[in-house]
Amino acid sequence: MKDYHLHSMSTLEDGMLERMAHTAKQLGFTEIAFTELFDPLVGGDRGTCRPYISSGEIEEYYDNCRRLEDKEQIKILKGFELVCSDRRLRDEIQFVKRAKPDIVILAIHHVFPSEDPYSEHMTQHEALILHANPSYHISVASQFYSKFQRAISAGFENEVPLVGVTNLSYLYPPQFENIVVGSYVNNSLEIMAQKGIVLEVAEPTEMKIARMMNGHNGKMWFGSNSQEVSDVLKAKRNYE
Repeated sequence: MKDYHLHSMSTLEDGMLERMAHTAKQLGFTEIAFTELFDPLVGGDRGTCRPYISSGEIEEYYDNCRRLEDKEQIKILKGFELVCSDRRLRDEIQFVKRAKPDIVILAIHHVFPSEDPYSEHMTQHEALILHANPSYHISVASQFYSKFQRAISAGFENEVPLVGVTNLSYLYPPQFENIVVGSYVNNSLEIMAQKGIVLEVAEPTEMKIARMMNGHNGKMWFGSNSQEVSDVLKAKRNYE
């Protein structure tokens, strides 16, 4: 078993990296990747910008991963999850050139409210009506996947051995799935397959998009997005 998406800095508990690596080994995982959140626009010194890792912590983070790999006898990849909005892409490319991680995950979790022309100055009732309108979801999806496709076209695969994508299928409500999948998801998967960028699959509900990626002969991996030890236990169940 392999899990390519774990975070050890999402809680304030000490020793989470060690505990998660040990648990993964005990559960039978042979390879894991820690992908700590990094954002070039988030400042701060050591330990002051949680859940993001600061630049001053990266050397120690790498050393700890190497130490635990020897101790637990489990392959541990050192990596980062990147926010990948337009204004960060150039800095993030420069960051991975310097940091030389084993793996990065590209994540655009949502269209930020300030970028959504429909969501400002709106009552709850108006928002509910709007969110039932297919044209709204098409507009938001257009913004999201345009940003997403700029991120996967930025060249990360030229700088890092493994590049994956998370959250690709999370944006749209199920009732509008056919509209968004037909218009945007399939094209994104095609670009990823051409570039060798991997689709992360975390749970059974994502099998439909996984089958689409398989249709493009694209690569996939399992990534649990585990934040603590209990999540690693859940990850084993989802993997199986």
